[in-house]
Amino acid sequence: MKYDIIDLQIKRRLQDSRLESYVPDTQSIQVIEHLDDWSDRGPYMNTLSTTTTCRLMRDAERDHAAPSLGMVHVRDLVGFELDAHPGWTPAEEAKIAQAMMTSELDLFGTSSQPARLRPPRLKLRYRYVCEESGCPSHQGLNLDWELTALQNRHHGESLARLREIVEDRFVRMMFEERRLTSFFMGNFEAAIKRAKFSVLGTYYPPRGVASAVPLF
Repeated sequence: MKYDIIDLQIKRRLQDSRLESYVPDTQSIQVIEHLDDWSDRGPYMNTLSTTTTCRLMRDAERDHAAPSLGMVHVRDLVGFELDAHPGWTPAEEAKIAQAMMTSELDLFGTSSQPARLRPPRLKLRYRYVCEESGCPSHQGLNLDWELTALQNRHHGESLARLREIVEDRFVRMMFEERRLTSFFMGNFEAAIKRAKFSVLGTYYPPRGVASAVPLF
């Protein structure tokens, strides 16, 4: 679950030159704690160093082994686009099926066939400015699993209503003035796409929590 603290074993994914690429041993996962409130999450999240999308892209263009992940503060949300999702590609369907089967077998000790995951009806792309001086703005496709899960929970709604639900959560709520919103950015394994970064998740605590410095 999101904001769980877990303990697990990982191993380096040697066929991927990105230094942050590891494979989890799902059978080793142990949930240690769940962080319910922003005040519980702040002491952990405030220790993370941040970067800019400009820097991530610039470094990846120069070196394919440059950081492939980074936390980026959003200085300004310029706009967003909600378009029809084309559905899963055959490659995506194969990865999802394998991941769901592995989770079902390893985490719950059952061999039942997991239900097929519906593709979302909408895809979300942000236009935003990072904190680098002179940032020309960036486009970031939202690949957050939370976006897919939200749409699956509301699969019976009309398309117009679904748009409202997605906008309410992923635009209006996450980018309220009282929040300091950041993206978790990541790039792609294919070398030709290393300088292209997408939004893997969003962190949007109240500004007071985000700026708090842990005492211990």
